[in-house]
Amino acid sequence: MPKKDLPCQECGGRCCTHAPFHMREWLKIKEKFPVGEDGVVEEVFHGTRAHGVIVWKKGTTKQCYYLRDGRCDIYTYRPSTCREVGKDGICAYTDPDEILRRLNRLKAKGHTFLCEGTQWQT
Repeated sequence: MPKKDLPCQECGGRCCTHAPFHMREWLKIKEKFPVGEDGVVEEVFHGTRAHGVIVWKKGTTKQCYYLRDGRCDIYTYRPSTCREVGKDGICAYTDPDEILRRLNRLKAKGHTFLCEGTQWQT
């Protein structure tokens, strides 16, 4: 499948929220790009192989601290979580078929969803 441009300007970087940085990557990033007083570093998945952090701006809904004017401020150094987004040319946040596929995979793993006013059909 040829790589295609993703509609990143259309959604404003929705994939740049709640994006965890693996701990070993975070240790390198924070040295080069320290977080100021306007940022929050929150540990996630503590005690698991996925242990890491979410780094977000205060006053946002956990939008990545390094997202500036809709662009990644640390693009060259971005963590693997971010490098995987759109690698297959599909935006998981704006492509309805991909959203449904991911929802079904999570449901198959036993996750449940409560969406007020929305009925998910699979």
